[in-house]
Amino acid sequence: LGSIEDLSKFPYTMIQTCQNDPVRDYGILMALRLKKAGVKNVYLKEHQNVPHGLLNMTSPVMELKQEAYVMI
Repeated sequence: LGSIEDLSKFPYTMIQTCQNDPVRDYGILMALRLKKAGVKNVYLKEHQNVPHGLLNMTSPVMELKQEAYVMI
C-alpha cells in the first residue's frame, strides 16, 4: 500500500515466495513495485511445490525439508 516514494527508500531486498501459498502474488507484486520504485538489487525467489509456512513445519517429507534448507 506504500507510495512509490516510500518504497524507493527500501534497502536491498530479498523476497521469497512459495508456489502453493495463498499470499504468493502479494510477494511478487511487492518485488515488482520495489523495482519500479528504483530499489537496487531486489531479489525474488519462488520455491516450487511448497506451501505457506514451510519454515514452521516439521514435515517428514524430504522434499519439504530440502527446500526449507534452501530458503534458509
